[in-house]
Amino acid sequence: MAVIRAMRFLRVIEATPAWMATLTAAVGAYGAVVIWFDPEGADNALGTLLLWQMLAASRGFVGPASSGYFDPVLQSVGRKALAIAHAVHASAPVVAVWIVLGLLEFARGVDEPAAFDPGRLSALVFVSLTAWALSLPSPRLITGSLWLAVLALTATTRFGLEQYAAMLSRGDGIVQTIQAAAFVLVCPFLMLEPVMPSRTGLALTLAGASILSGWAGLAFVVRRDYPLEPAR
Repeated sequence: MAVIRAMRFLRVIEATPAWMATLTAAVGAYGAVVIWFDPEGADNALGTLLLWQMLAASRGFVGPASSGYFDPVLQSVGRKALAIAHAVHASAPVVAVWIVLGLLEFARGVDEPAAFDPGRLSALVFVSLTAWALSLPSPRLITGSLWLAVLALTATTRFGLEQYAAMLSRGDGIVQTIQAAAFVLVCPFLMLEPVMPSRTGLALTLAGASILSGWAGLAFVVRRDYPLEPAR
C-alpha cells in the first residue's frame, strides 16, 4: 500500500529526533504515574499530552520537500499518499501514548476512561491534524509554539478571562453554544473541563474542524510546487 511505503520512507528520512522521542516517553511516563496513583487525575496527564502534541505534530513539510528529501517517495507513491503518511508520522507517537494511558485507566478499574471520552478524543484529533496542517509551510515546532503563545495570551488577559466567565454564566442557548465552540477551537484543552456546555455539540464541532484541517493539509501538499533550495 502506498501510504505504508511512504511511512516506512519517512521513518528513515525524517525520523523523530531523539530528544522528541525522549520527551514523548517522559510525558507518557508522567501520565502513567499520575493515573496509577490517582485515576481521577487522568485529565492532568491528558492535558500535558495534548500540550505536547501541539508541538510534536508541528513537523513542517516545505523545508525537507524543497531540499529534495522527499523526491524518491513523491515519484513512487504520489503526493496524496505522502501527505497522509506524513500526518500519521507526525501525530502517531503521542496518539499511541494516549491510547496506552486509556488502557491503564481500564487496568486501574475506571469504567469510563477519560482518554476514551468522545469530547477528549475530539480534542486530540483536532490538535493532531490542525497542528500538522498549519505547520506544513513552516519549520518544525514553529506553529505549535505560536499556538501555545496565543493560548497563554488568551488565558492571561482580562478580555479572555472575562469572556470565558461570561460564556459559563449564560444559560443554555445559541449564543452560549457559539461562544463555547469558538473557545474550544482556540483552546481545545477546555474539552477536559466537565463544566463546558453542550459537550456533544462541541465534540462534533472539533470533529468537523479536524476534517477541514486534514483536507486543507492534504490540498496544500498535493497542489504546492516545491522548487529545490539548498539544504539547511
